[in-house]
Amino acid sequence: MLPVGEARKPLTRAALHKIVKEVFARAASSLRVGGDSNEERANRLEQASAHWLRHSAGSHMADQQIDLRLVRDNLGHASLTTTSQYYRQKVVMCSLESRSLIAKDSGRGNST
Repeated sequence: MLPVGEARKPLTRAALHKIVKEVFARAASSLRVGGDSNEERANRLEQASAHWLRHSAGSHMADQQIDLRLVRDNLGHASLTTTSQYYRQKVVMCSLESRSLIAKDSGRGNST
C-alpha cells in the first residue's frame, strides 16, 4: 500500500506499471542529455517494464544461488516449478558460454 491522497489504498497492477514506466522514461531522458552515445541504452530503458524488472530480480537471485523457496516467495509464484525456470535458464546460459569458449579455443588449434 502506498499513501494516495489522505487515504491508503492498495496499489493496482496498472498503477505500478505506470509508475515503473515513468521511472524508466525519466531515466532514459537523463541518459539522452548525456549525448548520442547513450541513445541505445535510453531506448532499452524505454522498452523496460515492471515485468522485466521482476524477471531481472529473479535472474539475479538465481545468479546469487538464493534458496529456490525464497525466490519463489519473493516473486509470488505458487509453484517451485515456475521459479526453477530461472535456475534452468542460468544453467543453459553457462552451458552455451562454455560451448562458445570451447569452439573459440578449438578454432585456434588448441586441444584439451
